[in-house]
This record gives sequence, structure tokens and C-alpha cells, in this order.
Amino acid sequence: ADTEGSPTPLDFGEAAGGVVAPAWSPTGQSVAFISESEDGEVRSLRMLDTRNGEITSIVTPLEGRLVVDFAWLPDGVSLLFTEGGVPGRAITGIDLWRVNANGENRALVASAGTVAPVARIANLSPSPDGRSVAYAVLVPGSGRPAVDSVWVRSLASGIGFRVPLPSVAS
Repeated sequence: ADTEGSPTPLDFGEAAGGVVAPAWSPTGQSVAFISESEDGEVRSLRMLDTRNGEITSIVTPLEGRLVVDFAWLPDGVSLLFTEGGVPGRAITGIDLWRVNANGENRALVASAGTVAPVARIANLSPSPDGRSVAYAVLVPGSGRPAVDSVWVRSLASGIGFRVPLPSVAS
């Protein structure tokens, strides 16, 4: 909203291709989004600074990899994101990473490959205090991915705990 409270559009004009899943930062000063190329082969994590309209790159994956999903951490200066192989290529696992909003200090949080080579991490949910993250690990199923497990992982220690799920029969 502008100073009078009227809505004003955000300009993503510098973002080539499509803008996917834009999300306000907890500080309200920027919007992170996935920038997808027109052919869908490139998906990077970018940020729009709403104060000056500048768009910066946070994560530009290597060729054959793409950003799948992301979530802001409550501090407003770092994000969690998942990155995986382009569908149809040899490496299709999707791993969980943490990165500062300026693109620095990228660190692996969890590798889905510990479950299966083609597993993927999905449904990111940072804790309200930003000290841990919950996520699901999906594996290929008949027709669509199936939930293999749900985890809660400390971002400080890296220790993860598998959340017991009820059996389908029960």
C-alpha cells in the first residue's frame, strides 16, 4: 500500500520469464520469489526490494538444477529453499538448503538422498522461532509421490528427528 493506504502494484519487470510463489519477508521490506525461465528449464531464487524496486539474485542453481520451493525464516534475513535436478535428467533428488537473503552462507540442511536417490524434500515449515524446520520426504509412488517420512531438524545442530506417522491400516 502507498502512504494513503491504496494498493500499488509491485514491478517484477526485471524478472525474465515467470514469477512463481512470491512471499513477503517477515520485515515487510522485500519479496522473495522463484524466477522461472519461459521454457521452465531455469528456476532461480530472487528478491525484490520494495523500497527501491531492485531485484537481486539469491540462488542461481548450476545447469541441470532448479529451485523448487522456499520459505523465509522469521529473522527476515535468511531463507530455506529446496533445489533439485531438472525432471527427466539423471539426478532428480531435491535437497534442503539455507541461505542468507544476500545470497551468502549457503549451507546444506538435509539431503533427501539419504532416503532414496530420487527422494525429494517438500512442504517446508520453519518453526516460529527460526531454530528448526519441519518437512516431508517424498518418494516416487504409483501415479504420484508418496510421503516416506516427516522430519523436524534443528538448524543449529543439524540433528533431525523423524516424526512417527500412523500406518495406513490404522
